[in-house]
Amino acid sequence: MSKKFDSGVKNLKKLLFQAEDFSEVMSAFYDLAEHREFLGMGRPKQNVVVAKMIQVGINHLFPNSPIAVESRIFFIRRYNLYHGPLTFGKLGGSILYFSKNDKGMMAVTDQSGKTDFMRLTATMVPSNADRPLFAANPANPATD
Repeated sequence: MSKKFDSGVKNLKKLLFQAEDFSEVMSAFYDLAEHREFLGMGRPKQNVVVAKMIQVGINHLFPNSPIAVESRIFFIRRYNLYHGPLTFGKLGGSILYFSKNDKGMMAVTDQSGKTDFMRLTATMVPSNADRPLFAANPANPATD
């Protein structure tokens, strides 16, 4: 892996935590995704937190509309990064999530080209059940 690529991932994380313009985060992610190195790194892998983030994000954006979501999530172990495309009806989007930091971002683009962005933070909520519950809280949704 090149130092330039590692630096790009580090910058993506920094933007994810600090950017006020969420389109900058997704632009940085797409810049990385265009690198040849990136294409072979990920492996398909489902993650309960990512699935919950997608559900919470969609429910936040479309509160009164049940929408079926299709996703293909990939995991890059070196960076603890989950990412993948999302489709829901005629809409498309993408998600990225750094599992070590419990922070991610989701982008949804409608038919007119308008994109809604949502930064998400995952928090484990203790429960009395056999397995913990996860909550994903959307923060500062922004539109392009």
